[in-house]
Amino acid sequence: MNQSTPVIMSWTLGVQLGAATLLALFCLVLLRTQRLEALRVWCAAWIAEALAIGAAFSLIAIEYPVPGVPLSAIGRCLLVVMLAAKLSHAFLALRGALLLSADGEALPTQITPPIVLGTLCGVLLGLTAPDARFTLPILWLIVAFAYLRAASRVLRWPASSEPPLLGWTLAGVGGLFFLYVPPTVPYLWASGPLFQWMNYTSVLDAAADTLLALAILVSLEQSHSERLREANRRLEASREKLRQLVDLDPLTGLRNRRGLRQVLDRLSAAGGTLVFLDVDNFKRINDRYGHVAGDHCLIAVARVLTRSFRTCDALFRWGGDEFLVVAPELTPAAAETRLGHVSQALAAAEEGAPCPCSVSIGVSEVTPGQDAGLVMREADRAMYERKRATEIHAS
Repeated sequence: MNQSTPVIMSWTLGVQLGAATLLALFCLVLLRTQRLEALRVWCAAWIAEALAIGAAFSLIAIEYPVPGVPLSAIGRCLLVVMLAAKLSHAFLALRGALLLSADGEALPTQITPPIVLGTLCGVLLGLTAPDARFTLPILWLIVAFAYLRAASRVLRWPASSEPPLLGWTLAGVGGLFFLYVPPTVPYLWASGPLFQWMNYTSVLDAAADTLLALAILVSLEQSHSERLREANRRLEASREKLRQLVDLDPLTGLRNRRGLRQVLDRLSAAGGTLVFLDVDNFKRINDRYGHVAGDHCLIAVARVLTRSFRTCDALFRWGGDEFLVVAPELTPAAAETRLGHVSQALAAAEEGAPCPCSVSIGVSEVTPGQDAGLVMREADRAMYERKRATEIHAS
């Protein structure tokens, strides 16, 4: 064995230990301000990584493992701690990646299961291995598969349109650990690694940890932003639903009187037509056929009005059995044509309806600059005149 090897490995492990400790401290500080479950798991992962590197650093400093030479009791304990912490870090990284994926919402967020699994695997590997070097190919193979598994799940994550930086970083780190395996296979026969650069793997690991931490921060920000956008969408949907409850008539789905002033102001500026409608003999319908039939009649009128007028026209249930249509830039003649369709549609629906349903209509024109409120009263009066004429004719 080269006499400088323990010094080199101690130096490189010290670099990695410093990086892992700083990352663990950074996650702990960040966790105090960002209460995210995924961040809690990654924080535990970096603490486990720092513990693993610390145990490896202590093992090198106290008893440098030599192929074919059994470890002392202290050395074996440090090896078990290193293996258990490193595997716990890998399994926590897998869980943290899943929590950031679309599948993560359905996963339990406890950090105990990955730690227990990693500890059991580490203890089993550390106590059964002939010597310390024998454990490295197996350890790196397990860690590589854990990272690659995490990468495959994150890369299939459909929750964001952003580039899956975390997935590719996990894949790169997993590939790096996978490349560590072939040069260390000779450890199985108590030999040294194939390439001397394996003594510097801790520097590569420190760089990989730093890149992974940056990718995690970016992904956490993306996940947090996505949750905020989803919360905003739900809030907007709730506001729209509340607006509908306040501004719309619950029976017919037409507007109520709220917001009428703004509609009339726009009509006064552009000109157009006002239409008042009143259901004929509505009280008699309720008395003879019941209120359910009366409600059916009101719904039928609202449905026919919606089909007969334009989407830019404002349809109101004025109150009781009265309806109001505000049609900007529509001439009275055009409005009369549409109202003819309304009457025809109501008459055609009588066959399957629980009771006959017809309406009396009043139409008034609003010229640009004219007070629509005054014209609305004229339309209301015209409607009642038609209604009285209809009732006199029917009697």
